[in-house]
Amino acid sequence: MIVIGQSPVFRSDIEWLAARGKFENGAPVEFDENINRQLQKLSREAVFIDPLTYLCQGRTCQFRSADKVYFGDSNHLTVFGSEWYVGQFLPLLNGVL
Repeated sequence: MIVIGQSPVFRSDIEWLAARGKFENGAPVEFDENINRQLQKLSREAVFIDPLTYLCQGRTCQFRSADKVYFGDSNHLTVFGSEWYVGQFLPLLNGVL
């Protein structure tokens, strides 16, 4: 079994953030820090993946690479973002799938 935790929720729409240019590649996000901790505890027999560790530093998360966006709005991944995340997770799943 694989359990994937909470993803970041940006405080503003990604297009608005990108248009302002103020945040470069990272912007403030909101999330309950306890959700992923609780999920990890409850999924002892499963592989737990915390998406926040791949794009976030504290409460700031990347929403785009140099030329493509990971998110289509404040909390939904684009196709590019989904493929990028899966690419990050695959090494964790060796021997599980």
